Amino acid sequence: MLFMAFEGDIASMNIRERLLQMGRWERVGEVEGNPSYTSGEVGLITLKGEHLYREDLDALFEVHNPGGYPLLVILSRHSSASRIPTLTLHPTGNFSEALYGGRCRALSTSAPLPMRETLRSLRRWAEKLGLEHRVSYEVTHHGPLIRTPHFFVEIGSDEEMWRREDAAEAIAGALLETFPGTYREPEGVEVAVGVGGGHYAPRFTDIALKRAVAFGHMLPEYALEEAISSPEVIEEMVKRTPGAAVCYTHSTGRSKELVRRAASIIAQMGLEIR
Repeated sequence: MLFMAFEGDIASMNIRERLLQMGRWERVGEVEGNPSYTSGEVGLITLKGEHLYREDLDALFEVHNPGGYPLLVILSRHSSASRIPTLTLHPTGNFSEALYGGRCRALSTSAPLPMRETLRSLRRWAEKLGLEHRVSYEVTHHGPLIRTPHFFVEIGSDEEMWRREDAAEAIAGALLETFPGTYREPEGVEVAVGVGGGHYAPRFTDIALKRAVAFGHMLPEYALEEAISSPEVIEEMVKRTPGAAVCYTHSTGRSKELVRRAASIIAQMGLEIR
């Protein structure tokens, strides 16, 4: 697997520095003018610019992957007007227009099992360090479009938070704990997609933390209407969630009918609805 940091992202570089300090790395070369490292089957590279519009990440993975589980982990910041301290993880893709990278109504390949293991480890590290940050999934959003299984891991929600070393330490610790030079998928964990709920996926986060369930793509309440108008993107969320067997729904009064319609499309693909 390959960790990717980006020069144009303060939080990304902060997490990178903590990874280098906390892990055991061997320098093996250079990528885009920056040193690259390996630790067992895990690689760490630093790229120029920012990530949302980098449509070449699959190709970079093929060149620089040192072997092992085919996974990208993208180190990133999270921006929010609320300025709530957060540590989040999410798949990428667009259920409607591509406002921030990727393509319209196109989803990347998610990585439900390693994303869940990192989420659980991240919760432990946040508690260990006494952080006030909310630890959660985010629903599927923004680019780039990536066919290699992957997820974003982020510090939110403003520049002050992006520079917090303890937040970066929590993410670095969780990643090094989940991928200690290698990765073996956990057994007995059910893979799911999620439909409904808010941007921070509170119901799906809670399920993943308390049960043997791992989420891939998650379609939020605010994107339901547009997604239903193009049902192929709902089918795509199942296809781009490797091993998906069930769909969990989270509906409020105003979204109940839209959630039902989206779930019916997913049920026709053979998934159990819960």
